[in-house]
Amino acid sequence: MRRIIVLIAVISLCAPRPCLSCMWDSDTLAMERQKFPEAHELIAGHFLRHSRAFYEWRIADRTAKASEQQRPGDFDDIAVAYDKLGQHDAAIETILSKMERWPDQGQYESEANLGTFLIHAGRFEEGLQHINRAIEINPQAHFGREVYQKLLVEYVIQQRTDHDGLPLRTEELYGQTGFANFVLTSQEIDRTNKEVVSNEIGNAVNGILGMMRFGNHDSPIL
Repeated sequence: MRRIIVLIAVISLCAPRPCLSCMWDSDTLAMERQKFPEAHELIAGHFLRHSRAFYEWRIADRTAKASEQQRPGDFDDIAVAYDKLGQHDAAIETILSKMERWPDQGQYESEANLGTFLIHAGRFEEGLQHINRAIEINPQAHFGREVYQKLLVEYVIQQRTDHDGLPLRTEELYGQTGFANFVLTSQEIDRTNKEVVSNEIGNAVNGILGMMRFGNHDSPIL
């Protein structure tokens, strides 16, 4: 099982724009209700997902609305589309505009999206603050998967700090610095209870797979 978590959460600290994703737009809930791809399908990119042309169309469609017709969800759609196209700064600006215009609506979605966009832009510490706020607002969003996004970001920050930005050696990934160990330690899991340990690692695996499904399946970190 440890080899599985290492396979799908291996840290590539050289990646300039890693994608750790729990984003929210009008497609997210519908996709979450569909049959979830298997791990090998996600790793290989063998699952249905939108094209770049779709996200370009979505931006044009939502921005074409008159200002008085726009709704908070339109801004989420635009922001996620920008992020999917790799335009992280535009995604951040869009979601900040939404939060300024509707400060009391869709607070979870705004915090989760903003945190994710900042992380994708390489601004890990800033993004983590907003992910923490999103979890406080709705701990069970994305079926509780967001907790593992938070843990993975914390793990990346720690490894970058401990290794001066250098990639980990293979033996380190399988040792006491691996993400599986980090999850168990952070969650204060009783390691003598094999069933509890297995369940927690399984939840972490599902969390990472969810980020691959709804974020970027080919992210080096994921």
